[in-house]
Amino acid sequence: MSAYGPIETVKVYGWLLDNAGKPVVGKRVEAFATKEEIFHITKKASIHRSVIATTTNSDGYWELDIISTDDIIPVETKYIFRFGERDSYIAAVPKEQSEYNFADLDYDVGWE
Repeated sequence: MSAYGPIETVKVYGWLLDNAGKPVVGKRVEAFATKEEIFHITKKASIHRSVIATTTNSDGYWELDIISTDDIIPVETKYIFRFGERDSYIAAVPKEQSEYNFADLDYDVGWE
């Protein structure tokens, strides 16, 4: 079960690599909504913002289960992703599988 309880989530995942293409191991990866209070459209539930976090494994792989931005309001809500000491990046997380590339990081990210 996700950190949000019985509310449906999507899996966001990726690989964190250094400039040489080697895995960054044991780095904290976290995501949190850009809005303090969000509301789940279909479950009609108010959700207080929380940080969902994990660490990269020996391959630099990480995954997080978060609520799709398609299912929450305010509609302009996105997620802030933070990777260790690197900068934060803001992205929407749609329900459908897609890829998102943070241009100055050497890793791939997608969700299912």
